[in-house]
Amino acid sequence: MPRASAGNPRNGRRLLAFALLAVLAVAAGGAQEATFADRVEVRRLLLEVRVLDRRGEPLPGLGPDDFVVTFDGEPVLVEAIDRPGEELPYLQDGSPDATLVPLPVPIGRLIVLFFQRHHLPSRARGLQRMIHEARALVAELGPDDYAAVLSFDSRLHLHTDFTTDHERLLAALDSINPFRPVDLSDSQPPPVSVRLPPRTANGIRTVERAIEILAHLLEPLPGAKSLLFFGWGLGDHWAGTVRSGPDLRRAQAAFVRGKTAFIALDVTQADFHTLELLLHEIAHDTGGRYFRTFHQPEGTMAAATATVAAHYRLTVVPPPGLAGEVRLTVRLREARGEVLHPPRILVPPSGG
Repeated sequence: MPRASAGNPRNGRRLLAFALLAVLAVAAGGAQEATFADRVEVRRLLLEVRVLDRRGEPLPGLGPDDFVVTFDGEPVLVEAIDRPGEELPYLQDGSPDATLVPLPVPIGRLIVLFFQRHHLPSRARGLQRMIHEARALVAELGPDDYAAVLSFDSRLHLHTDFTTDHERLLAALDSINPFRPVDLSDSQPPPVSVRLPPRTANGIRTVERAIEILAHLLEPLPGAKSLLFFGWGLGDHWAGTVRSGPDLRRAQAAFVRGKTAFIALDVTQADFHTLELLLHEIAHDTGGRYFRTFHQPEGTMAAATATVAAHYRLTVVPPPGLAGEVRLTVRLREARGEVLHPPRILVPPSGG
């Protein structure tokens, strides 16, 4: 049988075919690499802030170019802004294992009015005054704003779940003293709920634990969220210091994750007291505000109402690869007012 030689035409054709296949494989590999190299992931993050002018009133009409945002001192792009009024994507029926279903109705703001009761005159008198002043906030709510009313003494009381019904909210405020919870039988369930199973509600023994539970309930809900705390103080006073405890630390973290502003209205009839310190701290760390109501309850209620109404949502583009807890600063490009925001936020990793 004759041996194949290099000069055999058949071998030449084979070599040419192998060479062409090798060139095509390299070309295909190069095209594939180019396709993947050109892919750039753009992450976006939502920031909830409140913007007040120099008089403490909401500052309307701002656009993306009006804000300067930094993460750990590095400027980030503000891509868009919007105000409350987005659609609520789900409905919860209030049970612990509730099924979430689409709800195609607009929702404005979610507001919890939380009252801390006490029998001492220096606290009870101030609380009664602010219960009355809270009626002015109800009058300022828009048609798509939902509010709930709760109170705590030795247990958590739900006076009314989230509702847009102003008369119902006013009746709930009236029911705080004495405790006479409003009839909660509704023809339709609320779009979102802070209702707890009775056993869970009865098992809450401290106001700090009640706030933690509410913080976790609010965390997954969409929209502009505010918890207005009408009370006289948080934490334990021990050996000249005030300790927050694990419940408040967990509550504070849940408020920040859930973008819920804690707005404290201190009802104590005094110019200063030690238990106000944690009210200052939680309000600052969640992008809220602290108000002393002793001298001007009507004026402080108006200022708190303005803070609730001053909401903006910013869509920003974090730097590539940045993840974890970062220092956040948000200011106006022209110094026309104050921007309230948490000083630290958590940036999720890519794909998170």
